[in-house]
Amino acid sequence: MLHFIPKSVSHIFPSSSLCDPLLLRKFSALPVSFDEKHVIASYDDLCSTFSKLPTRLNFRRIDSRSQLDPSIRSALDKISPSKKELPSMKYLYRIINGPSSSHTGGPTAACNIVKKENPGVNHYRVHLFGSLADTGKGHFTDIAIVNTLAPASVTIEWHYKQDLEGKECGMLFEALSGPPTTSPEILSTTKFWSIGGGALEDKNGIIDETKGTKYKEMHLRDVHSILDECETSGRPLHELIFAADLPDLREHLHKVWAAMKDSIHRGLKETDVLPGTLRYPRRACNTYRRAMQMHPSTNATVKIMAYALAVSEENACGHVVCTAPTCGSCGVLPGLLYHMQEELKVSDDDIVDALATAGVFGNAAKTDATIAGSKAGCQAEVGVAVAMAAAAATFLLGGSARVIEKAAQSGLESMLGLSCDPVEGYVQIPCIERNALGATRAMSCSMLALAQTDPDHFVSYDATLLSMLVTGILMDESLKERSDGGLAQIVPQGKGLITEDRDKVYGLIKLLAKARLARNQDQRPIDISGYEDIVPEIE
Repeated sequence: MLHFIPKSVSHIFPSSSLCDPLLLRKFSALPVSFDEKHVIASYDDLCSTFSKLPTRLNFRRIDSRSQLDPSIRSALDKISPSKKELPSMKYLYRIINGPSSSHTGGPTAACNIVKKENPGVNHYRVHLFGSLADTGKGHFTDIAIVNTLAPASVTIEWHYKQDLEGKECGMLFEALSGPPTTSPEILSTTKFWSIGGGALEDKNGIIDETKGTKYKEMHLRDVHSILDECETSGRPLHELIFAADLPDLREHLHKVWAAMKDSIHRGLKETDVLPGTLRYPRRACNTYRRAMQMHPSTNATVKIMAYALAVSEENACGHVVCTAPTCGSCGVLPGLLYHMQEELKVSDDDIVDALATAGVFGNAAKTDATIAGSKAGCQAEVGVAVAMAAAAATFLLGGSARVIEKAAQSGLESMLGLSCDPVEGYVQIPCIERNALGATRAMSCSMLALAQTDPDHFVSYDATLLSMLVTGILMDESLKERSDGGLAQIVPQGKGLITEDRDKVYGLIKLLAKARLARNQDQRPIDISGYEDIVPEIE
């Protein structure tokens, strides 16, 4: 059980900031008492029902974790520290090699720092922890490290199912005086943690990505504060961002859009199989050809999917893509924007404005929650990408700032709970199809937001980010980019269940469900007759 509240104390939640008493009164599983100002419950009662409690929170009253009780906020900060200042969007949109911003982009950046700090060193030993070890080979982490540290020799040690100092995706670099086989002297050691989207944390904290920006000076902390400033100043979202970010952001976003279009053009031409043992075929080219055979009034959805597939397949090959917000979700935003530029005939400058608008919601996720699948599952990657794409589409279709936020919120809300379970560790199954379907979902969220006549909406984007983070904390570790849960567990070698084992696998799932039920009730023994060979023991 994850404990959010200090033991042996009663805990008081101000009803005006966290819980709706009317809703909690209907929640009979939680024994609580009420007065006009407080909802009171004991520690044990709260812990026993915490997994149900988020569904009863009145998120309309919560815009960010800063409005939560300090003890809960502290627990969340240990999992995903809340940054104090928005970073530049140049670090949200990175032009890098795939297939993973956290597993190739982050390690590549770390290698460049280590290489610069150790001139003349010809031998390195690199220790990889957590998800970097569990899925690193499928994510080409070792290839990225070896290529970046070249011409030095590199030995990689994989620490499976282990974290570095209690934190996910750790890297320990040892600069050596000679080859590892000669018992060399360790000249220096450096630790990094890859925190998603290509960003890094070292012993001093998250490496600064805010230098030169004016977000703090302009009191822009989250989506709520940005929207308030838009309404006060009369500026649209993108103009506010260009005023607060680095002076060369527009130039950078033009390069980003060029890189996105290039990845689409390359991906639509290829018909081979993707690298790795899955032998997964590329489908973007044939999907696009099929779309062009359809009537123009019905082929829009298929074209959007083809463009998103093209980018995601390029990413799976380790080719150059742009994080949006990550490599694993890099096909959603360009897939939709490319189609909209075709249909609406908008200029590249308009697309750059749309990228800045989308970046508001990607940066907020990066700052106040996470964009790492290893921390919160795929909801933090493709889910945030859907929110960004929905915002960009709504901007291009003329939506106001509040309508843009509604589209983004709907996009993220619709992806809450999505696990990260890459088969065999490759960013292929289910990642590529999720990008294609995510792009079309973003378009639907934009249409829904534009069709509503009430500019106000019940749940804010910041509140949805908070819900995503809590959901990620409650998610089993096997579903957070470990490749040993979900599809990665049930689909061996990506070829479906082996026929003769199908019944046993499904039987095992049922047995595990029964075991969990018994554990939670009266510890009744479980009948495993017929499954002794695959279930040697259930504790």
